[in-house]
Amino acid sequence: MATINEAIRICKRIMLTNLLTNDYSIALTPLLSGKHGIGKSQVAKNIAKDIHGTVMTIEGGTLKEGEITGIPYQYKNDYGDIEFRFLPYYIVQRIQKAEQLLYDSEKKADDLESILDGEENKFSSNDLSFKQKVDLIQSGKVKPVILFFDEINRTDTAVFRELMNVILTRTINGYRFPWWVFIIAAMNPSTQSSMYATNEMDPAQLDRFIKIKVHESVEEWASFAIENHFEKSVIEFIANTPDALSPNEKLLEDDELPLPSPRGWHMIDLILKGRNQLDCFFTSAECKLKDGDIRSIISAKVGGEASTMYYSHLSNPTKLVLADEIFNNKSDTIDQKLRLRLQQQSTAKNAVTSKSIIAFLNSHASELKNDLALLKQVQQKLAFYIGLLDHSSRLMFLQSLVNEELPNGDSLYDYFYEVLSDEFLEQLQQNNMNDALVRGEL
Repeated sequence: MATINEAIRICKRIMLTNLLTNDYSIALTPLLSGKHGIGKSQVAKNIAKDIHGTVMTIEGGTLKEGEITGIPYQYKNDYGDIEFRFLPYYIVQRIQKAEQLLYDSEKKADDLESILDGEENKFSSNDLSFKQKVDLIQSGKVKPVILFFDEINRTDTAVFRELMNVILTRTINGYRFPWWVFIIAAMNPSTQSSMYATNEMDPAQLDRFIKIKVHESVEEWASFAIENHFEKSVIEFIANTPDALSPNEKLLEDDELPLPSPRGWHMIDLILKGRNQLDCFFTSAECKLKDGDIRSIISAKVGGEASTMYYSHLSNPTKLVLADEIFNNKSDTIDQKLRLRLQQQSTAKNAVTSKSIIAFLNSHASELKNDLALLKQVQQKLAFYIGLLDHSSRLMFLQSLVNEELPNGDSLYDYFYEVLSDEFLEQLQQNNMNDALVRGEL
């Protein structure tokens, strides 16, 4: 649960994390859930103010079927054939015009007469680096847009499907929103016992969001009331009678629990990678609250139990060993502490460590090929690592090494066969023969 001020910081971090990636399949979308009138729309407005952007609100409950996706109209193309296009929703038109203006100022293209149509977008500039995006926002050249989809679960079923498609794909009729358009969604609590008339989301739909449950805070409301010159009698009454601020009714609460998923951990990975890179969008006071906010996001995405286990793992001195720890130093051997951790790992952990080593060797293959001293160092560590593995883990690793093919067509195994003992090679050969017998090839 988060107060409004907490939700502003958390949603801003979730939303801006999208600047780190151009992979739309893993877009991070905050979903605010809370009682009516609690201030969910204020979250989007405050974030927009912080980043010098603007909010465009789409009221889900007022939309009619087809309105958000556009109204089809008939026209004749240059060849006289009848074709159809969609007149875009007015908010989409504004975004398209802003995207074209930005393109004109940056690209200086010769022919910009054609309009955005279907999957064709001649004004797209989405393949920018994180730094380029940040510079454009902070210089004021780009004014971010927050699309705030309110009450997304209080719509007709057909409209609900349309809204979900737009939110999750970031597209409307093939037009993809530019990178500087962010989405925040809001809903009223949606459970079987809820008093709200809502559409329920299934687990697969919810998994696309990071759901933040918002609750009222008397202290925050009092500060808001004072800043906006509320009547003194009203402020004093709420301060003395906090239960009168909002109905304390269980049926108005959201009791749905978040569940872990592979997609959820992918989102958390992006949040953690943006941990320090996004500091430029936060005040020093907000940065001091960063650890708590990230912990809240992880709990909101995968649930309290998985979140607690994750943080317990971080404090565990025997946590999983990955390739960077093994290879990112100039020593020719694996140090004693790391060696002990490797020896204490389970077979399952060994499998993950081995996969990370294969990925590391693959990504550094060209560097190793051109630096014989570095190759020798890595070979020695690799031989030492293989010697620490149990029989089954060793065979799995060697099989992966043999099967790993580099982009130039070479086998990763060719780089390291010199450090593999005859015993290892015999084991690998015997294992391959056994597999062939099972397949009926021998």
